[in-house]
Order: sequence, then structure tokens, then C-alpha cells
Amino acid sequence: MAESLSEDELTRQALAEPMEEGTVAPTPVREPQLIEDPTDGAKSAIREAYALRFLRTATFSIGFNPLGIVAVYFGFRAIFSRGRLSSEGHNRITFGMIACCFNLFFLIALILFIGCV
Repeated sequence: MAESLSEDELTRQALAEPMEEGTVAPTPVREPQLIEDPTDGAKSAIREAYALRFLRTATFSIGFNPLGIVAVYFGFRAIFSRGRLSSEGHNRITFGMIACCFNLFFLIALILFIGCV
């Protein structure tokens, strides 16, 4: 008979019985609440700014190769910073990485060309 009772029915029966002296009533368990970080918007804005800087410096580093070092710095900051990144920010990082790879290819070709002459 006890097996056919539902969990709710067993809970009602347990609460209806008087408690013995010396026992402590169980405390109700609360669900954990997610607390949002109030600085998340600021972190996201900073990450978006780094993504834009990365794209710009990676693009300009094709013409002026030493700027590639700064582009790599901005790229790491954009990729590994905290906060959310919009789809536009993801596109900026993707195109910036393509520009950095092109810059690296151009640098290697330049070094090989100078080495062969």
C-alpha cells in the first residue's frame, strides 16, 4: 500500500503527523538564483572595441608589416576577453585573422624573395 502512494501524498502525511520533541523541522531548500554581472555590458563593449581594433590593425598591417605585432595583441585581447561578442564582432575577428594570415604569408614570401636575391 505504501508503494502506491505518490510523493505528494507521502509529504502531506508526514506534515500532518505531529513532530516529536527534540527533532528539528527541515528547512526548505531554495533554488539557486543566477546573479547577472552588472559589468557584463561594459565587458562586452570593451571586447567589441578590441575586435574592431583588431580588424583595422590587421588590415593596415598588410601595407605596414610591423603593425602586425599590434594586430596580434588586439586579436588576443578580442578573443580571450570576458563578455559576450556579437555576430558582427565574430566576423571582425574572422576577417582580422584572415588579414593576419595574409600578412604572414606576405612576410614569408618577402623574406624568401630577399633571401634568394
